[in-house]
Amino acid sequence: MAALHLLMLFCLTATAVLTAPAMAESDRVSDLKLMTRPSPDKCARVQDKTKTIKNSRPRLISGCAEGWTRFGSRCFKLIKETKTWIDAEKSCQSLGANLASIHSAEEDNFILDMIQKETGARTRTWVGGSDAAKEGIWLWTDGSVWDYTAWHGGEPNNVANNEHSLMVNWHPTPKFWNDLPDSWALFYMCAKNTAPSKTVFLELEGFVLHCTPRPM
Repeated sequence: MAALHLLMLFCLTATAVLTAPAMAESDRVSDLKLMTRPSPDKCARVQDKTKTIKNSRPRLISGCAEGWTRFGSRCFKLIKETKTWIDAEKSCQSLGANLASIHSAEEDNFILDMIQKETGARTRTWVGGSDAAKEGIWLWTDGSVWDYTAWHGGEPNNVANNEHSLMVNWHPTPKFWNDLPDSWALFYMCAKNTAPSKTVFLELEGFVLHCTPRPM
């Protein structure tokens, strides 16, 4: 009987020794799975592919539409079609502009050069000056201040009391303005302010991973 008890004790001890490492390994694997499983917090922070403008850099854009030429803060367009002064002003207004006003020698020369470049000559061209409201008091159709002149010698002379509209290139000299009857048909120069500056956000595309825990 004693021998039987000793044999049973030996078997139990051997079983414990043999199974202990296996149980320990199983526990270790379970612990490892728990440690490596993505947490809900991590999964919440990562989403599918997305677009963001949070960190994009803004830029300002402003300028002139196609067919217009920028000088300073305005856009200019020479219309190579002859019209009376009044019809030329109406045509410019239909484009959101007016016949051009001129406020400096630089603008004056720019307009002269533009006409020369586009027509190959110093072609006589309407701009926006008029003294039709009151003789000798010249005004611009765009409402800007009359603060510069470049009259040719002896001009304006209001021949026959009928010259109330301003044209440029009367003579190929630095002083080339002249008053003419508004019934003459000439090319004309339109001008308008540049488009308002717009803040444009450049969209940056960011990529993040989507967290989907794999079955353990």
